[in-house]
Order: sequence, then structure tokens, then C-alpha cells
Amino acid sequence: MNPVVGRILLVGNDPQHVATVRGHLASSRGGRFSLEHSATLADALWRIESGEFDLVLLDLDLPDSAGLESVRRTRIHFPHVPVVVLTARRDDDLSLRALQAGAQDYLLTDQIDPELLTRSIRYAIERQRMLAELEQARQHEHYTATHDLLTGLPNRMLFEDRLERALEDSRRSGQSIAVLFLDLNRFKAANDTLGHSAGDRLIRMVAQRLAACVRSSDTLARRGGDEFTVVITRVTRPQDVTRVAQKMLDALEKPFVVDGFELRLGMSVGISLSPTDGKDSETLIKHADLAMYRAKARRASGYEFFRASMNHRTAERAELEASLRKGLERGEFTVRYQPQIDSRSGDVACMEALVRWKHPRLGTLRPSQFMNLANETGVV
Repeated sequence: MNPVVGRILLVGNDPQHVATVRGHLASSRGGRFSLEHSATLADALWRIESGEFDLVLLDLDLPDSAGLESVRRTRIHFPHVPVVVLTARRDDDLSLRALQAGAQDYLLTDQIDPELLTRSIRYAIERQRMLAELEQARQHEHYTATHDLLTGLPNRMLFEDRLERALEDSRRSGQSIAVLFLDLNRFKAANDTLGHSAGDRLIRMVAQRLAACVRSSDTLARRGGDEFTVVITRVTRPQDVTRVAQKMLDALEKPFVVDGFELRLGMSVGISLSPTDGKDSETLIKHADLAMYRAKARRASGYEFFRASMNHRTAERAELEASLRKGLERGEFTVRYQPQIDSRSGDVACMEALVRWKHPRLGTLRPSQFMNLANETGVV
């Protein structure tokens, strides 16, 4: 016995019509079809919603619906179910408009035979399957382009798109939005010690904890590495943002257990608010990033709001970095030696080498004023 290859719903009010279709499908050599019948469109839509059908054979003359309206309503409610029109209406213009409305085929009741009917049904089902696979592939491609595959969070591209939309809504409503820039502390040490696989699991755990701290109307994204960004909408006062930032910091206080090791991570959070700290996405992200670095410099974990003075410090840092590189070329660095004396013998036990920078404008700089920068930039 041939296997069942499709569950068909015939929608029509003509008993002879139903008997003919049933006979054609029974004698088909292309496999067995399970046929069910509805006399009205309302009953058909209810039955489709209640069960799985592979195809609808649809008459255009029904007691409760007529013409192409039946096709449109079926396709609107159930776009995943292919529709083949089976009617006595011989009308080329109507057949073309039926296909434009979403029907897969247009068959005349007085011209069908078992082979023609079976072929039309099989082609329509296969065509719909191929369209579904194509749409699934498109959705997968879109997902991979807009999401971080490790955590499932939005990636940088999707975050910036949602930030732009949030800014548009903010301009219309007059409410502020906040951008948070998050950077994990001590993650690199854990990743280097336990390996990248364990580091990936740790990032996923962090993402889950952070996601539990934001509303569905807000967006948490992974920017890359151990950096995350957040956009918070409908901000009425800064306390609304500090509450979220503190909630995230508290969420990371509890240790993480990876491969039997207990790990504690901190986090630095920078915050910028629209429109005071920026009216466009690029500026808000940049200022939240600056505030995050300020938070990282001040304490092990915590948050900082952006202030205009941070821009001045950034400019000074950039100038100092440029001077640092030129200073090496111009020989502006000197080494001074401080002896350590053996108190018993009075002999020099060792020497401590101390670097000094004779800056042409700022004068002599001590290591505390430039060594951190030298380390960060690789000049050291």
C-alpha cells in the first residue's frame, strides 16, 4: 500500500464535486491522500486552526464567501498552508488574479483527472515546503548577522539599530534614554588560566545574569570580548539608570563556578544620557565608553556617569601618548640610580633604577604620571 503523502482539506458545497475529488484521489498512483471536507469557509478555517493540513482545495462559490475573498482570507490566516483553487468558473482573468492572491494553482472541475489532480497537489505541497525552507534559511542568515552566536544576545549592529530607534522614540516622546557600556574585570585572567572553552561558558553565564536585570523594552547586547552594552528607554530620572546598573553589579557579585573552579568577576559600567550627553548613537556610545574607563580607574567595580571633563582628560591622554612616542625618539627619558646601603658595612648593596621623563612643556615627570600609559600603549 502506498504511504500517505498529504492531508487534504476540500472546501466546497457541491456533493458531486466532493465525490469526484474523493474518487480521483482514491485511484491516484502518486500515493495515498487523506481527504477531509468542509462545506463553508468558516468551518474550513476552524478546522485548519485545529489540525495540520498539507493543502487546501478551495472552491470559489461557498455559502459564506465568494470569489477571491476565500483565497485571501485563507492565505491571511494560514500562509503556511498551500491553496489550490478547484472551481467550475472558466475565466482566464480570474485564474490569474487567484494566483496573484496566493493560490498555487487553478484547476477546473470538468477537466481534472486523477493524474492532473495528484500532480497539482504534490507540486503545490513541495513548492510550499521549498518556500518554507528558503524563508527559514533567510531567517537564520538574518539571525546570524544580527546576533552574537555565543550568547544569543543582539550584536553590535543590531544594538546600534535599536539605539537609533530608541532615539527616534525619545525625540517624539521627550523622554530620555540611557546607554550603558559594561566591561568585565578579571575576565582575561580567568580566560587565560582555564582556557577559551571555559571562558566562553563564563561569558554565557554572565550574559544570562545580565539579561535578567533589564526590561523587555530595553536592549542588552554583547559588543565583543568581555564588553556589553545596554540601552534603557523611557528614563525619567538618573536614579532609574543607577538602579539597573547596581542590579547588574550585584548580579555579578555571586561567584561563578566553571570546571570546578570558583571565579569572582567585577564589572565597570559607564553611563551616558540623552540628550545631555549626546543626541546621536555614536556620541552616546563614545561617552558611555569614556565613563566606563573612568569607573575602571577609580574602583574595582562600580559605575560612573559621563561628565564633560572626561573629554578633556581624553584629549590630554591622547596628547601625552603622542608626546610619549616622540619623547623616545628625542631621548627625553633618563634613568637615575638610587643606591641601597648595607647599614652594617656601609657598602652599596644594590641600585634601584628610576626613570624620569624630561617633558619639553610639562617639565620632569615621575613614573606615576606616565608608566600606566606606557604599559597600555605598549611603549614600555
